[in-house]
Amino acid sequence: MRKDGTRYFSPERVQLTAVTLWLALNYLLTVLNNPHVQSLPDVNNQTLAVLAGSQLLYFEAGPLSWTGLD
Repeated sequence: MRKDGTRYFSPERVQLTAVTLWLALNYLLTVLNNPHVQSLPDVNNQTLAVLAGSQLLYFEAGPLSWTGLD
């Protein structure tokens, strides 16, 4: 909801949630299939780049939705 009480659908939040859940599930499945029980598997750079890009898109769109300029 915005400050003026109107509802706002945020596609940025949807993509942020979807990407985060997808990457978390992917990592969980990697952990469950990890033959080395004593350590967690490394997170590769591509996964970190996707997560960072998703976060950046969300944070860049945030100020626009707060000001009503979207």
